[in-house]
This record gives sequence, C-alpha cells and structure tokens, in this order.
Amino acid sequence: MKKIMLLFVAAGALSTMPAYSQGLYVKLGAGYALPMGNQEFLANDLTVTGTSINETQVRTSYGKGFIPTLGVGYMFNEFIGIEVAASYLLGSATEAEQSGPLLPGVDNMTINASSKATGINLLPALKLQAPLNEKLQLYSRTGLVVPLGGKIITDITSSVTQDGLTSNTDQTREVKGNMTVGLAGALGLNIAINDRLSVWAEANGQMLNVWAKSAEVTAMSVDGADILSSLSVSNKQIEFVKELNASGNNDYNPNGINESLPYEQLSEQVSFHNIGLAIGVAFHF
Repeated sequence: MKKIMLLFVAAGALSTMPAYSQGLYVKLGAGYALPMGNQEFLANDLTVTGTSINETQVRTSYGKGFIPTLGVGYMFNEFIGIEVAASYLLGSATEAEQSGPLLPGVDNMTINASSKATGINLLPALKLQAPLNEKLQLYSRTGLVVPLGGKIITDITSSVTQDGLTSNTDQTREVKGNMTVGLAGALGLNIAINDRLSVWAEANGQMLNVWAKSAEVTAMSVDGADILSSLSVSNKQIEFVKELNASGNNDYNPNGINESLPYEQLSEQVSFHNIGLAIGVAFHF
C-alpha cells in the first residue's frame, strides 16, 4: 500500500512540472552590455592652451551596447540541454577629443573621434537547468562566442585654424577583424507562464579579443567637398599584418610605398569583453 501511495505522489509531482522540461524551444530577447577589460581608446581627451595641458585617458571595450538575441535549444531532460543563439551587437559609441595648438605653426586644432562596433555573434552553448518548483527554473549557459561579419566604425572630424583660415575634414573608417573564438556564459531564471510559453531573465558576459584584419576609409570630405575618389589605395586601405619587413608595402621598403596597394600596418588586438543583463521569452514545442 505504501509503495502504491508513493507512486501516486511521484506521479503527482511529475504532473506539476512544466510540459517543456525537455524538448525543443525557441527564444527571443534583448539586453544591454557594459564594457569589461577596457583598453586604451584611439585618442585621449586632450586640451592644450597657452598656459596648461589637460589629458584624460579614454578607455573602452567594443562589446558594449544593445544586443537583441534569437536562439534555438533542445533539453534532453529537465537538467541538461544544448542551445545555439545568434546575437546582433548595436554598439554604443565611445568618444574622445583633442584640442589646442597640437602641431607647429597651427593656431588651433580640434579632433573629435566617435567609435562603435556592429556585428553578429554566434553563441553555441551547454545549458544546465535546476528546477525550483513547477514554475521556476534556475539555469546556466556555458559556451563559445564566434563573431561573424562584424566591424568597427570610427568617425573623425578635425578642424584646423592657421593664419586666420579654418579647414574642416570629416572621415569615416571601418575596421574588420580576423576569425576568432571567445568564451561566453550566463546565469538566469526561467519563469513558466503556461505549457508553451516562459519568460527568462539573465546576467551574461563574454571574453573576446579580435585581431584587426583590414581597415578602409569609406568616406572623406574637406570643407564639404568629397575627396574619397582622389585618394590612392594606400591612403584609404590598410592591411594588418603580423610582421613588417622591407619587402612589404610599408615604410621599411627601400623602394617606397606602392600607392596602388593597401598600406601595411602591424595588427591590433581589440577588446570585446562585456557583462550585461537580458530578458526575453521562450516558446516550447
């Protein structure tokens, strides 16, 4: 009799678990990430006057910004599953300024730079889940982050005053990175609404460094006149390399720079480390 009662109790407990404790699901959500592991930005805040100099270091990580996410997963049982998601980074801008008589013979010079990243990240992961009751489930997600097709966009505006005349230059530069892999993870809470719908909220983060592959000036004007077409290839394209030598298209070449080829420059490592919060919904099948 006691065994029969225990079977009924166990059956009742199982009946209160969500119908989607295992099986296929699709998730949709969005969040915002803050920078972590900051690096020095391309320009510091610098102000130079006739009597003083003030400089502040500007640091950033390009992983910050608004991040919508779409993913699909499968729970093998109520405790373990796998998930593959794609996120799109709508990066927040980092800004810096330099101003003052920065060059000899220049009365005043102001340089404003604004830089941000965009791109798609692929996020394959192992998901571990701990049911608290029939409605609440704690979960962790541990896996990789693989950037696909991202770029860093930097807008630079400079104003130079010399002998009473002012000239303004506007430039947009795009940097693309090499293929790489980083680490990503999350801790979250899943709340069951009904048998097919749940709401989730999580704290997440990633560790990702990307080596620059190439850069290109995509827009340039002086005092409102477009001059991009007049620039040589070497003046508007950069190929990032691991080593500079006398045979490459760089300043070490004794024959000089070949204007019809991209200019070579040592590769730069860019931080995309971040930590953030996200919310969303999941549809279970």
